[in-house]
Amino acid sequence: MWLFGGLGICISYKITVSNMTKLQNALDEIHTLRGILPICSYCKKIRTDSGAWEQIDVYIRNHSDVNFSHGICPDCMKKLFPDLVDKKMNEQ
Repeated sequence: MWLFGGLGICISYKITVSNMTKLQNALDEIHTLRGILPICSYCKKIRTDSGAWEQIDVYIRNHSDVNFSHGICPDCMKKLFPDLVDKKMNEQ
């Protein structure tokens, strides 16, 4: 009798662990961004389901576990701040 009870507990435990693993995998997949995102080809804002337009970094942060840090790449630095780039180049 004890043997059957112990065996039943072991089987129940394995089934429970298996189901919890499947549930966690499903939740992880839900939190992953998937599909097609409507994006403005000029400003790169994303159109939300409600029709509003959000900055891409805000949209991704709100729909995933991603955080952003901001900076300026060298190409944009040259385009937006040419005087600073020229001044820095002359100092070197």
